[in-house]
Amino acid sequence: MINQSLGNGNITERADETDLKLQDLRISKDKLENMVEKSELGSEVIRAYRDLLNGELENSLEIFDRVIEKDKNKPEVWYGKGLISLLLGDLDAAIQFFEKSITLKPDFKDALYEKGVALHEKGRTKEAMEYWQRARKEERDF
Repeated sequence: MINQSLGNGNITERADETDLKLQDLRISKDKLENMVEKSELGSEVIRAYRDLLNGELENSLEIFDRVIEKDKNKPEVWYGKGLISLLLGDLDAAIQFFEKSITLKPDFKDALYEKGVALHEKGRTKEAMEYWQRARKEERDF
């Protein structure tokens, strides 16, 4: 699980790869900052995303977890946890977190797309294509 990955110090080993992986996931700092600024997220969630963008994944995860303890119905928070899991290579957790985000907000284009990425990395390409098509249907702006 993701907490085990965090506890084993894998974040420091992988911190240098974060920017590259963010690029691989088609996630840019500008894009996430734009999403954060346009949404009505609280300052705590904004800080979690900024930490994520700066490669401070453990800090980001701790904030997301605190927010979820207070309110489990924020799709952007589950999406953030999915991104961290994807960056750490915990594909099963990423898929679960993206699915939770999609359940709360069925037209969440980015969560649809990234769930497709996680499924593809697990070799479930047919399912991945379905999520990418759904994301495209929602007019995802790459």
